[in-house]
Amino acid sequence: MSEVELKKVWKVYKNEVIAVKDLNLKIKNSSIIAILGPSGAGKTSILKMIAGIEPITRGDILFDGQSIKEFMPDELNVAMVFESYALYPNLTVFENIAFPLRAPRRTRNFRKDVIIKNIEEVAIILQIEELLYRKPSELSGGQRQRVAIGRALVRNPRVMLMDEPIGHLDAKLRNYLRGEFKNLFHKLNTTVFYVTHDYKEAFSIADTICILNKGVIQQIGTPRDIYENPSNDFVSKLIGDPPMNLIDVNVEELNSNKYLSYENLKIKMDKEMISKYKALNLSNNTVRIGVRPHDIKITNQKEDNLLNIPAKLFLISTIGKYNILTLKVGNDILMDTTVPSEIKPAINEKMYLDFKNIYMFKP
Repeated sequence: MSEVELKKVWKVYKNEVIAVKDLNLKIKNSSIIAILGPSGAGKTSILKMIAGIEPITRGDILFDGQSIKEFMPDELNVAMVFESYALYPNLTVFENIAFPLRAPRRTRNFRKDVIIKNIEEVAIILQIEELLYRKPSELSGGQRQRVAIGRALVRNPRVMLMDEPIGHLDAKLRNYLRGEFKNLFHKLNTTVFYVTHDYKEAFSIADTICILNKGVIQQIGTPRDIYENPSNDFVSKLIGDPPMNLIDVNVEELNSNKYLSYENLKIKMDKEMISKYKALNLSNNTVRIGVRPHDIKITNQKEDNLLNIPAKLFLISTIGKYNILTLKVGNDILMDTTVPSEIKPAINEKMYLDFKNIYMFKP
């Protein structure tokens, strides 16, 4: 297992498209990091460079302090699991898992009895020991993915790279495998890079999350850090379902008090909000505020000590045990909040909003 460090890494393709830009990242031995971002963020390019199958344009990648440029890709002992299973349909599960141990450059390192022992140990961990002599066509999607993971694990890799490994599976199976992966990775004590566009997947599996957009790191931290303290509006929109509500407002001063103002939205700023605003060091008086759906309280009438922001119900969507209310504030502000499913206001019903917590970002 290895500590991995990316130092000022760039990846620029021939058509001058910058996939990764000046990326610095250090992952401790046996850690699980999720690289989270939308399509085109540069996630897969990072994995390919770590695996040594894509050249680094500038910068360097180190395994335990040693540059990977000094080695051929097959000498790095890096395993990669893709979204597609990439199993050989004519081989049994046993033969698929054994394949990397029987490669020409590895055959000399593994006797037949060692190969059998390694496969049986991996099969027990993945709970596929009863499937070893079936063909891939006889397996379910989840079972096939475990076989693909087994093929990566059997070689005892220094680093495991996983590129959207469960993105194509149904929601129920994805939820099941998230929990399995977390336990499996800690049991194997290996360093894991897990690429995904799904924040729930990243939060449930990884110890550390690196959020990427257009090849640039937006934020690195624990799931709790990133959820509670998003570094910018991009991170805030990526995390949460429904995502955070974002509104550009003006900061106005009236009778020695400061207000966040937009149409009929007017919020008196307390000391904490003023401090957040000053910390952004903006060049004008426009600021982007963010409110998570669960931080919006709705009432039928004005109440003391609340913001009492007037709104009307624009749309209601039922999602299992809760409803998503889309509220119209003023002429063109739409905000989502969640309430228990038994709360079903009428369309255009008037209500009042209170924000329990307000984030601030540069617009």
